[in-house]
Amino acid sequence: VWTDDDAVWAGIDTRNHNEGSTGFAFHTPYVKFLNLATNSEICNEGEFDFTWDYNGVNTVTIQVSFDNGANWQTIVAGWPASDGHYKWMIQRTTYSGKQLQFRIFSDEHPFVQDLADNVYIFDTPQISSHSKSDVYCQNSEVTLETVATGSDLHYQWYRDGVLLPGETNPFLYFAHIDYANTGIYYCIVSGSVNAYGDPRCPSVQTEDIVVYVARPTSIAKQPQ
Repeated sequence: VWTDDDAVWAGIDTRNHNEGSTGFAFHTPYVKFLNLATNSEICNEGEFDFTWDYNGVNTVTIQVSFDNGANWQTIVAGWPASDGHYKWMIQRTTYSGKQLQFRIFSDEHPFVQDLADNVYIFDTPQISSHSKSDVYCQNSEVTLETVATGSDLHYQWYRDGVLLPGETNPFLYFAHIDYANTGIYYCIVSGSVNAYGDPRCPSVQTEDIVVYVARPTSIAKQPQ
């Protein structure tokens, strides 16, 4: 049961004027996340657009906790509830892989709130650099590399569209490269996987890396 001296909630007059000065028709205020719930998983692709439903609320505050609600960090405060959404720019690594709580509440009546518990954010893979196409001499030592960031990264190399078994490192190493290694290489980088072994977030792929192994220079015909 809610009580209020003037029956005004978040600037909204909830009195029923047809019933006279003693008649009240309270519209129970509430605010609730629409796209966030307990046990949610968020792929961090740079931002997350909080959306919510509400009634009898003027402005809202959204907060996140790293320590099961002991302390709260404000994401936004005093945001108009009527907007129905807020885009949060998520800083990479700060929230990744941590157990989080989120809450949204009415600024006028903070007990009017919604809580999402046990939420995890995973940074989607991002490739910052990788080896470029090149020509190599036979028997030379060659390393193709991929530099990426994200949560719990996994790598898989391919040549000419065919998966290379066991090549799951950020690099592909040739101690003595040979003609048979000529081809078009690329690496797919995926992030954290779920209980079924499927990536939680979209994977990314390097550009094609063309590797050409040149034959040694030889004299085809001696001068006469």
